[in-house]
Amino acid sequence: METIILQNNIQVVSVKADVFPTGIMAAYEALAKALPAEPHRVHYGLSHGTETGEIVYYAAAEQLADGDAEQYNLQPLTIPAGTYASITIQNFMQNLQAVSDAFQSLIDLPNHDKNGMCVEHYINQHDIACMIRIIE
Repeated sequence: METIILQNNIQVVSVKADVFPTGIMAAYEALAKALPAEPHRVHYGLSHGTETGEIVYYAAAEQLADGDAEQYNLQPLTIPAGTYASITIQNFMQNLQAVSDAFQSLIDLPNHDKNGMCVEHYINQHDIACMIRIIE
């Protein structure tokens, strides 16, 4: 586990998955269809629990220009600046259970931000950083 400090908020545009986890792929497909191809755009997955125990998931991508959300009819979200605990998983598509296990370990941290989101930072096509904001 490592610590990552985000100095600034990250503005993203997103598509909410209809159902977790089965709707995740459809949300990413809708996001890819809505946005113009940009090879350097960073992608994220954002999720949080609800009071009823459900998980809400958003397929997200870095906002490159003000007004992207409105222009492409996407939902704007913010990944807040702060300190994050992070676990990197290599070749995550070969072991999706490792992603779930990583987030469970992060959620179990006593100082995690209980009002925050779980953040999947797609480092490249094979590797992912699973992150959760912590309170110092």
